[in-house]
Amino acid sequence: MRCPAAAVASESEHRTNTDNDRGDGGDGGNGGNGCDLGRETCNAFDLMHPRLELASGSQRIHDYELLRKNIAARGLNPESFRFYLEAFKYGMPPHAGFGLGIERLLMTMLNIENIREVILFPRDRRRLVP
Repeated sequence: MRCPAAAVASESEHRTNTDNDRGDGGDGGNGGNGCDLGRETCNAFDLMHPRLELASGSQRIHDYELLRKNIAARGLNPESFRFYLEAFKYGMPPHAGFGLGIERLLMTMLNIENIREVILFPRDRRRLVP
């Protein structure tokens, strides 16, 4: 699987850095910049429960030129992302992030089948605003 900037491989495609047979330390030769279009693995994780995914996270790309290259490779105009890229132009430390689905965690803890029952203001076809 080719790894988009913040994508997570499916469970069957996960490979850890210790599984890496290229001998490049698991970073694809890009110095730990997260994912690039030439890699087959991501510096990412999924926190799974037997019923669903509770959280996921990944290392973000922090290299200005690599970000520009990946944006252009997807057929997008890097100039349209100037406001975002500007922060990376002068240097950005390696960083990562994750998202915890608190509603999913509650759903699992309380053994509730429908996620709308644990969301404070659920939205559906009939309810778009609280």
